[in-house]
Amino acid sequence: KMVLGIDNLSRGEISYKYPPANISIESFERSVQAAAEPQQDPPRYTMGEATFSRYNQAVAVFAAIDKAALAKFYRWGQPLWQQAYNELGSAEVSFNKVTITALDQLLRAPDIEGDIALIRPSVMFKYADSGLEKRSDSDKLMLRLGPDNRRVFKAALREFKNELNKEKKI
Repeated sequence: KMVLGIDNLSRGEISYKYPPANISIESFERSVQAAAEPQQDPPRYTMGEATFSRYNQAVAVFAAIDKAALAKFYRWGQPLWQQAYNELGSAEVSFNKVTITALDQLLRAPDIEGDIALIRPSVMFKYADSGLEKRSDSDKLMLRLGPDNRRVFKAALREFKNELNKEKKI
């Protein structure tokens, strides 16, 4: 599942059917707030601090992990990651390159400050800004983290990427 998750992230996709980890996050719907403007069609909502704070614990845990030790663990398990990646039908590609591409994909996510406007034309929420709505699933996940968590998470991702590249070029 981890290898599939990283492969999907390298393309900006997220596998909701086969998540690499189960992280308990409060319901998105309960954290979204109605926008102040009355009588909009469709109604508008905002994704703000209540939404962003749902990820505080997950981001804090990842930020606290020793990135040198994580890179060492990654290199130790690299033959297994490559084997699993080969089993997905991608034997001609190095899983190390896919991992770096996935990290870069997350690091390229837009940095938007403040609340983000949403609409709910049906059951699902969508970004009111069509440019944001067209972004990749991984970008949208990074937006849901909020500005503070996104800064911390990106800093941890950069540190991990640097550790991966330190000892042995991948």
